[in-house]
Amino acid sequence: MTAFIDCDQLETGLAEGPTVLIDVLTGDHFDRSHIPGAVNICVYKVSFGEEVRKAVPDTDTPLVICDAEADTRGAEMAVRKLTELGYRDIAILEGGLKEWVRRGKPQEGSGDPEPDGLITGDRSDIKMNLEKSHILWTGRNLVSRHDGTLSFSDANVHFLDGTFSGGTFEIDMQSIHCLDLKDEVMNQTLVHHLKSDDFFDVRNHPSALCRITRVKAHEPSTPGLPDIHCEGGLTLKGITNPVDFDAITGYSSANEWVFNAHFDIDRTEWDVAYGSGKWFRHLGMHLVHDRVSLQVLLVSEPLA
Repeated sequence: MTAFIDCDQLETGLAEGPTVLIDVLTGDHFDRSHIPGAVNICVYKVSFGEEVRKAVPDTDTPLVICDAEADTRGAEMAVRKLTELGYRDIAILEGGLKEWVRRGKPQEGSGDPEPDGLITGDRSDIKMNLEKSHILWTGRNLVSRHDGTLSFSDANVHFLDGTFSGGTFEIDMQSIHCLDLKDEVMNQTLVHHLKSDDFFDVRNHPSALCRITRVKAHEPSTPGLPDIHCEGGLTLKGITNPVDFDAITGYSSANEWVFNAHFDIDRTEWDVAYGSGKWFRHLGMHLVHDRVSLQVLLVSEPLA
């Protein structure tokens, strides 16, 4: 059973020794605020156990784990890992750093607020990084798959009241690239086939266009789950059909706005008919599934 100690007990334990307080949050969070005397070893790092062994080699040393607050699981994860490593005297600081701060206990660190990277106001001047932005596609048949990428030739986004509200994204169909075939001849054979009129007819339709015209927030949402639902249209081979999908948005450590969506389309709705069981019979090994998976990554330039 996991043991807990309160802020007063921790304060006494640190003063009297030999208690070691381990702050299991990320380094940037620790730099902003931490309890005096804490050792920062982030529990999310693969090297967590190795770093604890180096910092506290004696497994009989009393350890106290400090997480962000009461309803997060980083401390529980740390206790499990440390128990497996043979540490015998482990407790969790009740309420975590949030409770320590609420009680007016001393802190160390820069005191800087946590960066939110938020876009303010109504803006359409957010410049996208076209080198980092791309589409990862996956096509399949019954027994295999091919994966590849597509690049954007242009991307324009708009924010209303600081929230993403839509945009227009031009896809360079000449940029079709295959990732999984290592043999160069086979790789280029597939790419040429995808560019041919059997599939995307790139000679006559060198670009595709996706427009997001409506965005609805998912509430509630937590980081890592979709926070918005997008509706709009996809124009491919000169044919426009409606599309809608969930997406995750947020801000990277480099202060970039990031949009990540994963959804399927039925390629035959855009007259991409090769190998489709809708239009051909007795295909055998030439059957290609109608649904194509798309993972869209949009990354802005660092925000001012």
